[in-house]
Amino acid sequence: MIYEYALEPELVASWHKDRMKFRFFIDNFGFGTGRVVSDYPKEWAETVWKLFSESYAKASDIERKRMVKLLGKIARPTVKRPDQYWTPTPTMSWLANVESEHAREPFHAILARNNPYNNTSVMREDDVMEDVAEGWDTPNGMIVIRTAEEMVKPVTPMLRCATTIRFIDPYFDAHKEKFTEPLAAFVKVAGTRVAQNGFERITFELHVSQAPYGREYFVGGCKSVLPRILPLGAKLTIFRWKDKKGGASVDINTHPRYILTDVGGVSFEKGLDKEDELNVTDNLDVLRLPAEVYRQRWNDYDERSGAFNLDEDEGIFVVEGRATG
Repeated sequence: MIYEYALEPELVASWHKDRMKFRFFIDNFGFGTGRVVSDYPKEWAETVWKLFSESYAKASDIERKRMVKLLGKIARPTVKRPDQYWTPTPTMSWLANVESEHAREPFHAILARNNPYNNTSVMREDDVMEDVAEGWDTPNGMIVIRTAEEMVKPVTPMLRCATTIRFIDPYFDAHKEKFTEPLAAFVKVAGTRVAQNGFERITFELHVSQAPYGREYFVGGCKSVLPRILPLGAKLTIFRWKDKKGGASVDINTHPRYILTDVGGVSFEKGLDKEDELNVTDNLDVLRLPAEVYRQRWNDYDERSGAFNLDEDEGIFVVEGRATG
């Protein structure tokens, strides 16, 4: 649903010349598209601009404006790879570097000018434009069985790309396994890319309503249960909200459930909890949010936005995971 793509800087720097390619690619990367550009190598956008400035010094003002617009769109967001391997060119080409990095930590796909070694993960520009490139399609939604194991599958690529993750479920109850098992699965898979460094690079948040449960029941359950089921080193900041007149564009108690990240977001039609009846098979719609909806919901649950009021009594608190299994 939301995937990481490595884009060859030299290729992107050339898109200003062709209005059709410019329009096609600017519309197919960024929030809401399911395709997020990898910041590979580090400062990828700066690398593209440098190549454009050097290779197309005689570009017109319109073409320069086109490149500014392109980078402003497709490089927001980008997926950070803090531990990436890179051997400077000309010692090693971008394609050789990216194929080596892909073997270490896979991208969803690689978009390049050429594919001399017929790497199945590399897409050529022409193949994408002609709609024959494997790895280009990104489903808008999926129907999954409502178990923790199945619920985590459609969001695994997104969670592994993210550095800030917000779980939105007003009725979350730490006393019930149907809520805690999916949450633990989501957090665990988010940390797989940085497992060797722990979870310190990922910010986890859980946003709930203060209405359904009393403070002692809810806060006590979170503080006693969640440290035992969350991975060691994971810190989860919990926000207890109540509606504010004239605030958010949604009622916190009745809205859909979401997972929102810094690379995009998805909605879970019926909730982030699994089906608690073992003999019942329940399906769940998981849908990628369009850019406009994502931005509004991200803003709603930003503490600085003032969309909701925090509960006066332990409106924010933090739990730290201790599970090592």
